[in-house]
Amino acid sequence: METAENREELVIGGLDQRYGSLRLASPQELGRLRASIERMGILSPVLVATAVERDRLVLVDGFKRVRVVTDRGQRAIWGMKSPLDAAAAKVAMVAANAPHQGLCDLEEAWIVRSLCRDHKLTQVAVGKALRRDKSWVCRRLMLAERLDGELQEEIRLGLLASTVARELARLPRGNQLRMAGAIRAHELTSKQAHALVTALLGADDPRARDEVL
Repeated sequence: METAENREELVIGGLDQRYGSLRLASPQELGRLRASIERMGILSPVLVATAVERDRLVLVDGFKRVRVVTDRGQRAIWGMKSPLDAAAAKVAMVAANAPHQGLCDLEEAWIVRSLCRDHKLTQVAVGKALRRDKSWVCRRLMLAERLDGELQEEIRLGLLASTVARELARLPRGNQLRMAGAIRAHELTSKQAHALVTALLGADDPRARDEVL
């Protein structure tokens, strides 16, 4: 249980943010958080792992909070330390965000892929650690590995909404970039993108697919 006694002030410059690549931060989310912090301050401490690498404080949860307070010119932030190793830290990233659904599908997918590929865990082991069934783990792993790398980078940069990632991953890689272009050009919602992808998958010949796009 979190108490005032087990929190401590951490110097932001001393935090290792290597796992920031597994998280997204849209301008809208940052704006909402910034407004909240300006009104009420930071309501919960960030979480850092102490056993990922010796003498390193690796940030596990609180990437957006750190970014906002850094932009505000603050040099320190309240945090909690936990003796988590690398795999346990990634599991904790999911657990910390579960109560308020803070991770999107693609962020979960990146974490699952890292646990499976970097830490050599089986899908069953990952599911047990994350308290999810194997089919959930399989879907997230497929999302991370089927979605074109260029599109994943566009989502990281905020050029494409993360909500359409699952829809694009339903397509063969050869069709994903063109479909993403159509989604951007027409500013489609995820629901509209789903309908468009479904229509494309149902098209029988190249001319019909071109008409859909």
